[in-house]
Amino acid sequence: MFQKTIGVNDWYNPGGDNHYPLGNVQGLGKLQGAMVKNARRMIPKAILDAVTHRTLDLFLQTEDLPLTENRVTLGSDGRLVLARRATNLSAHRELVKRMKAVSRKAGYPSVAVNPALTVASLALRVAESGQLTA
Repeated sequence: MFQKTIGVNDWYNPGGDNHYPLGNVQGLGKLQGAMVKNARRMIPKAILDAVTHRTLDLFLQTEDLPLTENRVTLGSDGRLVLARRATNLSAHRELVKRMKAVSRKAGYPSVAVNPALTVASLALRVAESGQLTA
């Protein structure tokens, strides 16, 4: 199976035991030792290769609630400037909690979370869209 083909939208809409939308889960692609090395410099690449060979790499996404002060502008130096205050964090924490439980039940005893990925992907998505607000 190609990991990029997996997607879980079971918690995208409210219903059942969640009273508000939580978000969706999708395949991140397959991490490899070299991709993780910068974040784990003290661990030999051979060990990172062995560990990442057995990982299930997922991206969990919860939508921000709209705020007028959240925007992308063009700075005086011509660079994009992202002003963002995170919202909907309780829904995201619940989505992470549920996905951890599902992953453990599927046989993954250890679950690691990288919250920086969420902010980075949002900034990249907005910046690539080319839509700037004044």
